[in-house]
Amino acid sequence: MSVYLDTSAMIRARKLNLQPEGVTRSHTLAEFYSTLTGTGVLTMVEGQEKKEKISPKRAAAAARETFAKIQFKDLTHQEVSDALERAAAENVQGRNIHDWLHCAAAEKAKCAAIATLNFSDFSVMTNLPLVNPAKQFSAGRVA
Repeated sequence: MSVYLDTSAMIRARKLNLQPEGVTRSHTLAEFYSTLTGTGVLTMVEGQEKKEKISPKRAAAAARETFAKIQFKDLTHQEVSDALERAAAENVQGRNIHDWLHCAAAEKAKCAAIATLNFSDFSVMTNLPLVNPAKQFSAGRVA
């Protein structure tokens, strides 16, 4: 069974220059690009943490390279609508809806686990096991 990789896992893969294998949804590409060109990614520069923000051109190239071996499993319009109704019943609000939809896509794809750095949000949204991307990648699950 495959592991679902959320945006934080894909950002970690990029930082490690990896092309992981696994499953995600197409929206993860947009979140990846948004993070790299917007808020940026924490990096160590001369012993100090610094936010690295890259150009749109470099972000698009990084997305193409990092996601090269990923399988995309997207939700249909009806599946998103159903997931939104379940989210409303669970009082999911704001940006947490993106994580909720990651969980719905992982469950649809019958993934064995979700690789994420966001354990606090995901742990209340799914019964799938959560794994740290670093542990996932060190276990040899990259190409």
